[in-house]
Amino acid sequence: MDDTSQFLSIFYLRKAGQFRFCYNPDAMLIQLNGQQKNFSEGATILAVLEALKLSPDKVAVELNRRLVKTAQYSNALTDGDQVEIVTFVGGG
Repeated sequence: MDDTSQFLSIFYLRKAGQFRFCYNPDAMLIQLNGQQKNFSEGATILAVLEALKLSPDKVAVELNRRLVKTAQYSNALTDGDQVEIVTFVGGG
């Protein structure tokens, strides 16, 4: 197999009875605010916030339907995690 076909190989992942694919075997899929997104294996909430250009002190994060404390933002995410991020909006 040459480099091109190896790069284009599709890796099937089985999660919750559904088959899906990604082009990078080192990537994981997470559900981010209702949409599937690819992130590097072992990515943290901090990495997700950085990718979205969000400040950790100006958001609330829910992981798999549980509120996450800021001190836990450096814990690694796993394939299939559901992450919800809410930003604070000022007003009067």
